[in-house]
Amino acid sequence: MDKRRKKKVVKKKKVPQKITHTWDTFTRFEEIGLGEPPITASAIPAAIEQVKVKLSEFQKKSREEKAVILQKLEEEELEEKKLEQEKKLVALQREKEEKETKKENTEAPKEEGTTTKDN
Repeated sequence: MDKRRKKKVVKKKKVPQKITHTWDTFTRFEEIGLGEPPITASAIPAAIEQVKVKLSEFQKKSREEKAVILQKLEEEELEEKKLEQEKKLVALQREKEEKETKKENTEAPKEEGTTTKDN
């Protein structure tokens, strides 16, 4: 029974001390402003923290830009609504003017017509 109860010894995998990267990795780190990627396994936790800080900066910047874009869209929508209202007012004024001119034109011939009949 003692043999069954023996705990298995877990062998830790040896993590290589030096890490090799592709050019793509170096390029990505440079693009986001992190400098060089970690070269050793012991530098990985610090690199992870740097990535988290950059991520929060990018998220903050994204929220700010999104707010600016939404504000611009709202301003554009208000401007479009104002233009639509102005167009409606102009159309109503034209209709009113057209009705008045038609009314004047229909009234004017009746007066002329009555004067010619009397003569």
